[in-house]
Amino acid sequence: MTVAWCVALAACYVPHIPAEPTGTRVELGCVALGVAFRGDDVARGPIVVYRFVNRCDHRAVIDLASVRVLARDTAGREVALAAYDPDRELRALPLPARLDGVEAIEYRGLERADIASLCVDVGGIAAGAPRAARWICDGAPR
Repeated sequence: MTVAWCVALAACYVPHIPAEPTGTRVELGCVALGVAFRGDDVARGPIVVYRFVNRCDHRAVIDLASVRVLARDTAGREVALAAYDPDRELRALPLPARLDGVEAIEYRGLERADIASLCVDVGGIAAGAPRAARWICDGAPR
């Protein structure tokens, strides 16, 4: 009976294969990161989508709260944006070995219609990697 269970479980096992990051890609230590910009009909500010993959055999800490976001308005002024996090959920969290995740975060401080360009500094997302500015920029997410 034990052998039958082992065979049955082995036949059903499907290993988790992490997705490849989409958007602009950056390697930060063990973390492969993809960043994409978008807007939607409900959010007032731009939305940044982060897809991350832990490529190591140990956990990695992902710190989306460390991201700095700068927008340039249509008049050419630079404006710092802040993550819209009314429930204060944004914080550094561990990502188990060989797993992936995705988060979409709205940033506020300037209306989407007034944004000419948007840049995010993702250099601190992988908490175990050395901190260095890594800016990713894109046109206005509309």
